[in-house]
Amino acid sequence: FSGPISNEPFYSMGGLSNSITILCNETGKWALYKSDRYGFNNPDSEWDKNRFDYLIIGDSFAHGGCVDEGKDITSHIRELSQETAINLGFIGNGPLKNLATLKEYINYLKPKKIYWLHYEGNDLYNLKQEMENETLVKYLKDNFTLDLINKQNMIDIGIKKQIKIYEKYYEEWNDFTVFKFDKYKFYEILKLSELRKIFGLSAYWNAKVDSNFEIIMEKAKKEIDFIDADLYFVYLPSYVRFNQLIVKDNFFDKNNLFQVINKLDIKIIDLEKLLFNKSANPLKYFPNRKYGHYTSEAYKKIAEILISFK
Repeated sequence: FSGPISNEPFYSMGGLSNSITILCNETGKWALYKSDRYGFNNPDSEWDKNRFDYLIIGDSFAHGGCVDEGKDITSHIRELSQETAINLGFIGNGPLKNLATLKEYINYLKPKKIYWLHYEGNDLYNLKQEMENETLVKYLKDNFTLDLINKQNMIDIGIKKQIKIYEKYYEEWNDFTVFKFDKYKFYEILKLSELRKIFGLSAYWNAKVDSNFEIIMEKAKKEIDFIDADLYFVYLPSYVRFNQLIVKDNFFDKNNLFQVINKLDIKIIDLEKLLFNKSANPLKYFPNRKYGHYTSEAYKKIAEILISFK
C-alpha cells in the first residue's frame, strides 16, 4: 500500500515497515521481500551506513516488480559496485509522486547519484491522476514536505487501518455474491484492460508531455543541485515497443520528453537504445516473453549500465 491514508493528515510514499510484502507474480510465483524501516524494498541495514552513493526512484520497475528479493535493480547495483544504494521506488508512482518521495528523503540521504526511472508505459498517464490529488500537488511548493521520515509509526498505523478497511470490503463483497471473485479483476476483464495494453489500445500509450512534467523535473533538479548530486533520467521502454504484432504509430511522447530533459540539462540514459535495441531478441528481457515488467537478467544489465555512467 502506498498513497493517502484515511483520516490522517499525510501521505505514504512507501509501504508498511519491517514487513514481509507481497509484490507481484509474472513468473509463476509471487515475488516477496522484507520491507525496511520506511516501508521500501531495501535491506534495513542499508540505512545505517554513514554515506549513500546511489538513490533510485520510480514506479514498480524501480520497486522490484516482479522478481525475487535481492534481484531488483538497486540490489544489483549494490552487488556490482560494492557501494551503498537506496531504493525509494514504489508501484504506481508517476513523476509527481517521485518528486514527493525525493523531497521527503533526499536531505537525509544526500546521495551522490540519483537515478530517476521513467517508464514510458504509464508514467505520464499516472501524472494526470497525481495532479488531481490535493496533497501531492502541494509538493510543487518549494519548501513543502510532510516530514514523513519521522512519522513512520503513524504511517504504519494508518496503513494497517486501510488494510482492515479493504479486508472488510472484500469480505462484504464475497458475502454479497454467489460466485467468489475479485470485483476489481472482474471489472478489468469486462474492459479487456490487459489486452488493450498489449495491443496498444490503452490510454496509457498516448499520454503527452505537458507543462506539469517540465515543472516537476525542474523542481527535482533544483532539489538535487542543492545537495550537489548528479541526476540521471533513465528511460524504460515498454513491451509494446518490441512486439511485432503492434502498430506503434503515435505511441509514446519520447521526443518531446527528451526535449524537456535536455532543456533542463539532465543526463539521459536511454535503455531502449543502450540495452534492448542491442539484442536480436529484446523480448527475452520480459518474463516468458510476455507483457509485463523486466526479468532479473534485464535488471542486472540495467544496473551495469547505470553504474557505468560518470
